[in-house]
Amino acid sequence: PATWTWDALILDDDLSTDAGWVTTDSAKYNYNATNGNVDFNAASDQTDNRITLTLPTTLSDTKWVFRSKVNITTYTQGSQAQHLLWAYGFTKDDVDASTNTDFIGFSHVSNTSANALRGINGNDRNFDRTAGDDFTRGGAVETIYVEMKRTGALSYSIELFSDSAFTTSIEKVTGVLEAGITDL
Repeated sequence: PATWTWDALILDDDLSTDAGWVTTDSAKYNYNATNGNVDFNAASDQTDNRITLTLPTTLSDTKWVFRSKVNITTYTQGSQAQHLLWAYGFTKDDVDASTNTDFIGFSHVSNTSANALRGINGNDRNFDRTAGDDFTRGGAVETIYVEMKRTGALSYSIELFSDSAFTTSIEKVTGVLEAGITDL
């Protein structure tokens, strides 16, 4: 099997302090000191809500690994035609949803016709609504462990696990990155 190694750990955040998290709407996206996590409440309100953390350096353009725990405590299928979306990942710039930027991440889209977890990437502002590398499962009340990997200049993978040791795989998607996604 392949072995992943890296030269240096860029960030290891157990979320025990706010560590520089910045939010546009603390009622929707916020660092939670009590629980040591980032809370979010994705709502179909046509606003651009986000929470960001600036990394101390840029990521490699060919190889990195990011692991996280996602605990979905409530879920309601979107009831409108527009997408109810939450996403997290890595971007070149801290910008609103109307500005083009490079991005690689994991998202959920929910509306009257979709309930999809997907890997997403792009270098324009429409990456979150159009194409993605879909998992066969949709959003649900559950705890999953997500591993995102940049596996090359034009490739990535996202794998879902059922355990915090990242050993029991639920599902994995691989994708081709749009050319020019750099300096995240």
